[in-house]
This record gives sequence, C-alpha cells and structure tokens, in this order.
Amino acid sequence: MILGSFFEKVKAISPVEDGSQQYLYAVQNAAQDQDIKDSFTSLIDHKMAHKESLSLLFEKISGPTAGDDFPTGVLPKPPHDVMAGCVSVPEAVNWSRDKKITDILDLLMALEANTFDLYLKLGRQVASDRARSVFMELSKEEARHLEQLASIFEKTL
Repeated sequence: MILGSFFEKVKAISPVEDGSQQYLYAVQNAAQDQDIKDSFTSLIDHKMAHKESLSLLFEKISGPTAGDDFPTGVLPKPPHDVMAGCVSVPEAVNWSRDKKITDILDLLMALEANTFDLYLKLGRQVASDRARSVFMELSKEEARHLEQLASIFEKTL
C-alpha cells in the first residue's frame, strides 16, 4: 500500500529533521564566529523548509491537511529527540560542550551525509512519483548542506 509505506517514510525522517534543527540551534548559540553562526542559521532554515516539503507532500498524497504541528498531529512522536543516524539530540549537545568547532563541524558533515543517503534511499523506495521527486530534491539540498559545511570546515583550519 502506497500510503502506508509513505507514512512509514515520514515517521523515519520527520524526527530526524526536527532533531537536526534542535542540535543546530544548540551549537549555533555556542559558536563564536559570526560566519559560522550565519551558516547554522541557513541550515536551520533549510531544515524548516524540509519539514514544510514533507507536510505538503503528505497533504498531496493523503488528502487531509497536515496542520501546523506536522508530523505530530498525524503520527506519534518518538520517545526521545533524535537526529540523523538515530543520534540522541541531548547526548550530542552534551558531547559538543567541550569540543572544538572543527569537531562539531565534522559531526555535522557526517550527519548530513547520513541524511543525504537516507533521502536517496527513500526516493528509490516510494511508489509515488511526487514523493520520489520530493525525496530526491531533499537529497540534493542535503548535498548542498554538506558542501556548505565542508567550506566552513576548511576555513577553520
């Protein structure tokens, strides 16, 4: 069933986007360099846009309005906040407290690569052409995020 499969895909990725956004807020506040803060702001904005894309896709495929609290209003919330790779957001924030910005950027690049891979896989697995195009576009955005993080990382060396 296409819809059931889609719901499972959304359940897998919506918490990832929310968790990544939470982590980026935390490390953005800790960053000293304004260029890094600005880059984190840009990444946060993109994570919010990803959530909007998923909400619109949900509405297109399922019919009902997703609502402002999507996906919480449609799907159960996971037991704890996670980001890419099923990394616990609170644990990642705690880990980041005594790390250099290069360590944090290294982690963020690994997480972006993981999310890029996730979107590629999801795009190949869904039956809907519309869902596939959304997942493929999101994977392209994750690749751009990875390039942006790599550029920041190089500037810190």
